[in-house]
Amino acid sequence: MSDTRSDAAPGGEALHPDFASPDADVFIRSSDGIVFNLHRANIITHTMAFPIPEGGDPNIADFQEPANILAIAFAYLYPRAPLPDMNLLDFDTLEAVGYVAHKYQFAALMAFCDSCIPAHATKAHPANVLRYAVLHGFPLESINMFALHTIDLPARVAREILGAAVFEQWVMYREDWLHPVAADGGIRNLVSNAVMLRPLGHASAYTEQLASQVKISILDSLSGGPVSNQPQWGVGRS
Repeated sequence: MSDTRSDAAPGGEALHPDFASPDADVFIRSSDGIVFNLHRANIITHTMAFPIPEGGDPNIADFQEPANILAIAFAYLYPRAPLPDMNLLDFDTLEAVGYVAHKYQFAALMAFCDSCIPAHATKAHPANVLRYAVLHGFPLESINMFALHTIDLPARVAREILGAAVFEQWVMYREDWLHPVAADGGIRNLVSNAVMLRPLGHASAYTEQLASQVKISILDSLSGGPVSNQPQWGVGRS
């Protein structure tokens, strides 16, 4: 989509050029001051929780999201137009669009985002993927797999990314991996070593190698299918 802007919005605000229809009946202003001219009929058809402004006057509703994120989401109100390729988005943009999709219940966009987000669980954003999955009701099996990639994170990092509610669940989940009856002793020792080394600032190359061993060992242990004594997200030990 174009990044250029016009100034034809009601009240003289900057108007997004891709959403500048003169017959629009819904007007949305992004957090960075860009106005989108939308159509009530399209909103009703393609979303389930979009806060449509009441009344027929050209009042502009203020949204909390920036224009670059809203532009991607609003494209899904007009599916006949070329749609953004979600696989080409950087993670931060994809994640933000995913939260907008769920917030306003864009059915098709939620499906696209939810299918693209998991690919980042083993890359640079495992905690972000875990938080997204928990907050948006992913299957427990998926959440468990995402959580495995976060057990070696320092607690302060996990707390910052996960937020209070998800972090509390994460602490219980990780403690179960450190529990004496969690998995087998070899895996438990690897987990313990990885968790203890990172906060102490040991050589990053060694720590990363150890973290990889942890994840590989755990995933190998699960390769035969669910095991009753494996820690499960949201299920604490008695």
